[in-house]
Amino acid sequence: MSKSTQHGRQGILLIFLVMACALFASAAAAGERSVRLGSDEWCPFICSSDGQHIDRGYLIELARLALAGKGFDVEGQLMPLTRAMKLSESGDIDGVFAPPIPTSLAASVTVGLSRACFYTAPDSKWTYHGLESILHMSFGVIADYGYDNGVMDAYLARPESERPEVQFNFGETAGIQNVRRLLAGRYDAMLEHRAVVPYLLSKLGGNAQLREAGCLETPFPLIIGFSRAHGKGDALATAFNDGVTDLDRSGVLARLQQGYGVSER
Repeated sequence: MSKSTQHGRQGILLIFLVMACALFASAAAAGERSVRLGSDEWCPFICSSDGQHIDRGYLIELARLALAGKGFDVEGQLMPLTRAMKLSESGDIDGVFAPPIPTSLAASVTVGLSRACFYTAPDSKWTYHGLESILHMSFGVIADYGYDNGVMDAYLARPESERPEVQFNFGETAGIQNVRRLLAGRYDAMLEHRAVVPYLLSKLGGNAQLREAGCLETPFPLIIGFSRAHGKGDALATAFNDGVTDLDRSGVLARLQQGYGVSER
């Protein structure tokens, strides 16, 4: 083999190695910019068009806009909330949309409020007026959800012997199951966020109707929780918060909240 041929092959090998390193560095940088956030479907805040990905809704749209301005790309991953919390705590994903509060994750600023209310069958006369009014009522809730970050959430966290009337539903279809069981007469009432109820009824189809029977005194704060497992959760929360501030100053945040009917108080 001639020296020129040998040097030529070495040159090609060197170019290949340089290109491979550049591609690896580019992929690593892209990975660093990708933020994977999970949760279950909770429309209009967290929505899925295909039943596999989170691609619509107030929180996903806000996260994408806020973090895009800071150089990050957001990927929404659809899964039960309990699994999203576990994967965030272990660092397998980067965070959770609308985690229960208080949270073990790095919490963002509050970006809206959601009011939870009790719902009954249309012919019921019962009305919620504080904890004393539910002590002998059977009602359905979604396990591990937050409803007011206050009195009701503390009540739901009590040992089962102290709140035997509460029925917990689990999984991605827990909200729908609550509605079905209420309309089938298995519950006296169900607790759900007011903004979510029209979506649940639309999923059932037909002429399903519920009666709003009183709302919780305190609304639930909407946040995003970022994983602290790899030491970047606080930085992501700060980047998101700064992005939200920019959107607020530009008027984009107000338009987004108005479009989705999200309350600030």
